[in-house]
Amino acid sequence: MSARYVLIDYENVQPKDLALLNGQPVHVIVFLGASQKSVRADLAMALQARGANGHYVQVNANGRNALDSHIAFHLGELAAKDPSASFLVVSKDGDYDPLLHHLRSRGIDAQRSATLVSRLARRGCSMCASPGQQSRLLRRMALIAV
Repeated sequence: MSARYVLIDYENVQPKDLALLNGQPVHVIVFLGASQKSVRADLAMALQARGANGHYVQVNANGRNALDSHIAFHLGELAAKDPSASFLVVSKDGDYDPLLHHLRSRGIDAQRSATLVSRLARRGCSMCASPGQQSRLLRRMALIAV
């Protein structure tokens, strides 16, 4: 099974629930901007529960697109190590799209979504290990939305 990565632009999007990824072999990396000194407790606990499959990257530089550049670097580094992996950048920032398009043109599964939920809801989602898992995720999402 190929590795799967979710890279979260926390300056841009603060996911409400990482529980949608519970039980899935997905690496979650949350990128924090230089001025972000804290995260919500529920996100911190959910990331800690992932063990080695969840961590933070604190960007220490300020400036336009500083965090975006770090995400792009990490994405490229991970893709170079494992071109068969799948990548999801969670951000509302369309500046990632040219890079993701380039990666896809080279056969690397790289997508962007404004929310974690919207990407997982799509059929054939590479973050879902199987159609059965996607079905369970969709049912869980319906419960969360209520």
